[in-house]
This record gives sequence, C-alpha cells and structure tokens, in this order.
Amino acid sequence: MTIAYNREFVTATIANGGTTTDAIPLLDRVIGGIITPAALTGTTFTFTVSHKADGTYVALYDSDNNQVSLTVTTSRAYGVTGPEADALAPWPFVKIVSGSAEGAERSLVVCLK
Repeated sequence: MTIAYNREFVTATIANGGTTTDAIPLLDRVIGGIITPAALTGTTFTFTVSHKADGTYVALYDSDNNQVSLTVTTSRAYGVTGPEADALAPWPFVKIVSGSAEGAERSLVVCLK
C-alpha cells in the first residue's frame, strides 16, 4: 500500500550569532523532519511555539515537564516522530532553537507533512 503525503519543504534560517529561526507557519501541517547543514555550532534543537505568528513564543515542554528537544549533528536528516512530534503537533507556529549561538548563518530544511 502506498501512502501519499502532501509534503512541503521550507527553509528555516538561524542568523550568524543567533540561536533561533524565524517562525515556521505550519498551517495545518506537522513537522515531519529536519535536515541539518554541513556546519552547525549547536548540538541540540529545542522549540518555541505560539498560537499566532506575532504572538509570544514560549519553550515547548511535554506532559512530563521535559523540554522537547532533539540531539543533532551536521549533514543529517532527522525524522521528527514519537513524543517530539506529538508535542509539536498542536501548535500552528514554531521556531527552532539551537543550543549554541551559531558561528555563521545556518539554513535548516524543514519537511512539513
């Protein structure tokens, strides 16, 4: 059986010296994956979320009060599944936060499904 997904790929950029991407509007989609660039300073991604684009973004935690995070490295494609995907699913606007200030502008490819 073939499952058809209506995927969309967006670029989320972290500025040189910054830690956080611009808001990613999910528009009734969920984050299915993230591709990291060939160079990356941070080794962990966390997420901030909001109910509206220009709203206040707050750190995302799961129901056990653990901050939702992914351990990452360079040049990898990460599927966002399980508890991380469940925690992100309700939110229409998400920002990805690197655990360290980036040493140059970094572009992440985000797969929305």
